[in-house]
Amino acid sequence: MSKQSRYGSQDRLSSDTNQESSISTMNKKKLSHFSESSIDNSDTVEAETNQTTSLISNRCADYANTEENIVEGEGDVEEEEASSASVWVETNWNKKPTCLLLCFLMFLICLSDMLYLTPSITLTMAKVCENIKTENEQTGKYECDHTEVQTIVSDIQSATLIISGLVTTLVSLKWGNVSDRIGRAKVLGFMGLIKTISNLLRTVAILPQVEYSKWFIIITGSLQSFAGGTFAFMAVANCYVSDITRSEDRTVSLSMVMGTMHATMGIGPTLGSILIYLTGGNELLPLYISIVLVFLFSVLSSTVLPETRKGEDMTNSRKKHQKEKEERAQSKATIYSETSYGLERFRRLFKYYLFGFFSIYAPMKRLWLKPTRSGSLIPRYTVLMVLAIDILLMSSTVALGPSMILFNTFMYKWTSVELGYFVSFAGLSRAVILSGISPKFIDFLKKRYKTHSKAIDKVDIVTMRVAMIFVVAGLSIIVSKNDRYIYMILCISLSSFGAICSPTVQSSVIKYCSDGDTGAYFGGMALLRSFVMLVMPALHLKIYGSSVGYKPDLVFYVPLVSAIIGSFLTLLLRYHDERSLSNASASEEEEGSEDEEVEQHDV
Repeated sequence: MSKQSRYGSQDRLSSDTNQESSISTMNKKKLSHFSESSIDNSDTVEAETNQTTSLISNRCADYANTEENIVEGEGDVEEEEASSASVWVETNWNKKPTCLLLCFLMFLICLSDMLYLTPSITLTMAKVCENIKTENEQTGKYECDHTEVQTIVSDIQSATLIISGLVTTLVSLKWGNVSDRIGRAKVLGFMGLIKTISNLLRTVAILPQVEYSKWFIIITGSLQSFAGGTFAFMAVANCYVSDITRSEDRTVSLSMVMGTMHATMGIGPTLGSILIYLTGGNELLPLYISIVLVFLFSVLSSTVLPETRKGEDMTNSRKKHQKEKEERAQSKATIYSETSYGLERFRRLFKYYLFGFFSIYAPMKRLWLKPTRSGSLIPRYTVLMVLAIDILLMSSTVALGPSMILFNTFMYKWTSVELGYFVSFAGLSRAVILSGISPKFIDFLKKRYKTHSKAIDKVDIVTMRVAMIFVVAGLSIIVSKNDRYIYMILCISLSSFGAICSPTVQSSVIKYCSDGDTGAYFGGMALLRSFVMLVMPALHLKIYGSSVGYKPDLVFYVPLVSAIIGSFLTLLLRYHDERSLSNASASEEEEGSEDEEVEQHDV
């Protein structure tokens, strides 16, 4: 109930109380005046006085109960928020889940990826060059065409990304749901084990001693997608953070985790370059260390990382999943019992399996929010617009990574050492922004604008808007000037500010979900990101591969357009408080019913 209605009720009750008190005083005077002359009248007045006093007491008690209900109603959301975050307060320190331990594990998995990244690219290029090199008639040496190597490697990476994207879209959503049923820690352990096996086989494919096979490299490079890809790891990690943090602290906590990941992305390539330099050019050593690190991540996640998913929530998720399985089995049994062999059974079974295949994307329906109690669709449109901004941001930054690396090797003649330093700089830039600048920037905005725990607020909107503007500025520089690598460094420096947009987007979307469904929501967002990574990197590589011979920088135009569209969408976002509006209407109904009861009591 609003303050206005509450204080209005208080004034009305106070007025009624004063009026009835004056009546009581008059009755008492009458009682004193006639006490000696009329015993019968005295008894009547005394009864009347007791009735009036009882009425006053009842009304004051009703008002006290109403006031208590108001305070409790206003605190429901805050108590619900606090309960989910404070459930671990009394837990022993060695069993209490913290963001610090999660950040350490994300450090391990990201360090493994970054140690593997640049050496695997250069080893693949060397293997392709060894396969296509021809004898130079003038020098008598065997050489390979650098442009042709770029084109072949671009095709390999493009095919790998397409296959990985298809697999990732099939399994990434499942990992979020599975984490709801068996826990976040176990899922991270399983994902790490899959990644360990994948890196082992991929290393075998690019070993100099192994015969070159384009499709062997592509297939082994795609196996890690069964772990759900980077976005699935991030989704489960974000679920972990959401389980132990309050909504107003969630953006900063997610920024810490993502900042750790980006910092590791900065340290990893530099460490790999140093290892290669100290070992005299041994590019296989970082690959072996990478395999050890990802295996260590899997073991620690399964044995040391405390579980944040409550036992009751996991039980409910398993029951819900089991019920869905039983319903599907019953539906299939009905088809066999109602049809005989023939076209009708085939048609119904085909429809059954088709719906079953697409049912894995059913949790994405959660991102299609239902209308509010007042029938408003503003929350639905807001979430869809925020997701569109995230997709456009990824198309302009993360999806451009493989093409940008190939562009640097072609334009500036960089080797794995220079590429390692470049990727390190990009990762450290994002880490500094996420861990250092982002929290202070958000605190500054919180002092100026009011935050909201159940809907997007102005802090979220301004953060996304600023991030997209910096991405547009960075890409504009590299499009207009790229003959020297300093312009690429400047582009990365400005575009790194776009990193603050991703945790803000995820925190904004999660505001609209219930605590028991965070895994499904994060899984839905991971699936959308997988779709983007299925299409956009391959598109960028295709553009780069076809234009590298005459205009290599053509690949940067598509991300620039995406960033401009994303910036425009941030201008359309508006702050809304749909939850409070719904609660206000409900409070008004309660107030109306209370007034009717008072009127009936007066009568």
